[in-house]
Amino acid sequence: MIREEFPDALFEDMKTGEQIRVEFESLSSHFLDHNHLPSGCDAIICWEDNMARAAKTRYLWAKNPELKIIELRRILHHYDFAVEFGTEG
Repeated sequence: MIREEFPDALFEDMKTGEQIRVEFESLSSHFLDHNHLPSGCDAIICWEDNMARAAKTRYLWAKNPELKIIELRRILHHYDFAVEFGTEG
């Protein structure tokens, strides 16, 4: 389910039935810029993971050691397309 409030989506693991809370961001650092609570989601799906490991350890994993960061550009690197980041408003 995609929704407007944090987190952006609720997924269900089809094998276990477990709910997975996901936040979408263009850059992983936007998660902190938006003042999201790491304990409020299970995964951040972003185009680029631009946070240093030290920052993730201090601000994300200290509050949610199980938080996953999925960087789409590493998964989709073999496709030829451009990504543009716009501003909301």
